[in-house]
Amino acid sequence: MATDVETCLWEIFGDAVFDNGRVLPKTQWDNLLISTIDTPLLHLCDLSKTTTRGALTVDLTALMNDNLGVPQEWGLAIQRHPSQVPAIKFRSRFTGHACLAIFDRGGIRIRLREERLSRLNRFDPALNWLTRYEVSLV
Repeated sequence: MATDVETCLWEIFGDAVFDNGRVLPKTQWDNLLISTIDTPLLHLCDLSKTTTRGALTVDLTALMNDNLGVPQEWGLAIQRHPSQVPAIKFRSRFTGHACLAIFDRGGIRIRLREERLSRLNRFDPALNWLTRYEVSLV
């Protein structure tokens, strides 16, 4: 999840946009919905804070690495930690805006409140993102 539509779109499609010459599969785009999600107050691992990264001895470049294996390994290590945090807050490597990765544990799913907004192919902010970044659907 992300705090804004643009960051959501970059987090979902960013690597594909750059790897495929700004081209995305239309079927994938057409099948996705966008929602707002209200979350309960969470005791989470906040990797957007310098103090948290310092305590974990992780450098920001490791978390923003284009080789996704590096940040994914950190995510797995945090997810497997005995403290059982329900989520990780981090900054998008595309926009720098806040994102949240929630783990399916402790019944958190029933505490989330989702409001579906639209399909991406009918959602003006998503369509504007395609135009702004010259992304084509094929």
